[in-house]
Amino acid sequence: GGVRMDAARAEVVRRGAMLRARKPTEQCIVPNKLLHRLHAGEQGAFTIAFSNNGSLLAVACSNNDFTFPIRLYDSESGMLRHEFVGHHSLVYDLKFSMNDNYLVTASADGTSKVFCLGGLSSNKRSSDEDEEVEDGGDEGYEDEDEDEEDDDDVSDMSSLVGSKKKKKKKSKKDEDKAKEGEALRGSPFLMSTLQHNPPVYLYCATFQSASPGTKASDNSAPLVLTGSFDSAIRLWDPTTGSNLGLTGGRRYHESNVNAMVFDHKTGRLYSGDGDGCIIIWRKQGQSKAGTDYVVMRKIDKLKELKGVPITSLHLDPSRPTGRGQILISGHNNTLKVFDLSTQRLTSSSYAGADNHNSIVRASYSACGKYVISGTDQGTLMVWDSKTGLRNNSNLDSVSYAEPLNSVIWHPTQHIVAVCCYGGPYPVLLYSADRDPSKQVAIVSGEGEGGGEGASGEGGDEGDKVGDEERRAMLEERRKANRARYNELREKALARRRGGDDDE
Repeated sequence: GGVRMDAARAEVVRRGAMLRARKPTEQCIVPNKLLHRLHAGEQGAFTIAFSNNGSLLAVACSNNDFTFPIRLYDSESGMLRHEFVGHHSLVYDLKFSMNDNYLVTASADGTSKVFCLGGLSSNKRSSDEDEEVEDGGDEGYEDEDEDEEDDDDVSDMSSLVGSKKKKKKKSKKDEDKAKEGEALRGSPFLMSTLQHNPPVYLYCATFQSASPGTKASDNSAPLVLTGSFDSAIRLWDPTTGSNLGLTGGRRYHESNVNAMVFDHKTGRLYSGDGDGCIIIWRKQGQSKAGTDYVVMRKIDKLKELKGVPITSLHLDPSRPTGRGQILISGHNNTLKVFDLSTQRLTSSSYAGADNHNSIVRASYSACGKYVISGTDQGTLMVWDSKTGLRNNSNLDSVSYAEPLNSVIWHPTQHIVAVCCYGGPYPVLLYSADRDPSKQVAIVSGEGEGGGEGASGEGGDEGDKVGDEERRAMLEERRKANRARYNELREKALARRRGGDDDE
């Protein structure tokens, strides 16, 4: 379903991506120029999602003929890579699995679909296969072959039969792994449809966090959780499409479940509903059952959230484990931050948040420095996440005729994507280049090397220059503060001496 680029175009795209690349410890830059306009259908798109490695952008498109395809675009070139079809009503949510091999959707048609991305996933599998060999997976088969050759010279037929049976059993397991690997390297396909009976609106879906003992190279499809209009959160096995039951064994929410987010550091699930209630879940045990989930805390007494329909939840990516914060977006212009360590709302206030009664979602930047959100008026707003001060930028010019429903920040580049539903509105991608002092070596090719170009030798030299400038500025600021302190101290002492003389 994709289109190939010629070499010249590919080189331009590669260099542009290098200039926009962000190091893991680097702060995000607020985009200032339009990068791509992506077709999202005759009725626009309600939600969008970047893959975790940033290579793909999934767009939940809408057309007038009641088709709702999921389009996968290359986030760097803007080219269409693939299109999934099958939904017959609005798609409210999209999520990639942590290994980017799978995509899950939540739709108003009463289904959640799990797609295998096949070769579109850019994970390196050769290293995984090498690890399996090192673990002894293939060595075991070689030993069996040698044993079998030795058994040809042995008259004990029972040992020969036993050896062949053992080999056959292991070969079946290896064959299953090979089939799974072929599927992940082949064409994208629909893996399963999670049919809810009776049909019910699905507002959110997410993949379950991997168990602590799971290898990073495990390419199997993780379990899926769906949140629906009937106040239920259901657990599903996407491999078989079977329903594994309600989380906790029953409905703990008393209103429609609108948002869910998994903390992959702690393995906890956070869910928010239409009455302003947030539930923190913990999974105990390794079985595949909804009853493995237990409620750690039900947050339903906060007066600021009471009766406020929650539209999105987003974890602060900059916070350490155990001291996390959740960005809560909801109706009645609600945009709050909940501190998980104190179990209270913080004092952070984002003036100008505009969301009266639409499904408008907010999120953090990839570094956690900024909070970004759409509005009922179709505009985009950016704040400093710590101070709550409004950030004035070229993004202020973004304007749709309908509410701006979703906005997301690219995980590894200085890119923001926005979408709007209700008309022929394109998905817009805005970008910003790295600091000019870091660009010279990158563009000249000294930092070339695939996706590491932005963090190569040229990028390191630019970073050294930037670090020296920052150190010099901090030293000057310290000197100025010290001088100001001494000045005020002298004035205070003079004032005190003057008072003593008067007495």
